[in-house]
Amino acid sequence: MQDILMCIQMGKTVDDPNRMKFETEEFYVKTEAEMAALFPNYPEALENTVKIAQLCNVEFEFGKYHLPHFQLPEGGPMGTPTSRSCAWTASLALPLPAPGVSGQAAL
Repeated sequence: MQDILMCIQMGKTVDDPNRMKFETEEFYVKTEAEMAALFPNYPEALENTVKIAQLCNVEFEFGKYHLPHFQLPEGGPMGTPTSRSCAWTASLALPLPAPGVSGQAAL
């Protein structure tokens, strides 16, 4: 399962010999018996794992982004502390713009 998830994340197929791959057979969903054998001194951890799993009810909708919406304050996009912070952070990660091009235009 881990191998397939990595292929999806990296945009590769399982047939690609050059894809990133962990050389272990330990990435799979283990049975309750396997987990109990691995952690014999922590039965409460297994019980808590079951309790947490029972609280989870997640449905995935592929192809749709679930990003938060942030309402920007009045006064223009570059006039707010949040936008200035974002611009500064982006400047750390992005290359410098070409001569004569403003940083904001380059974004």
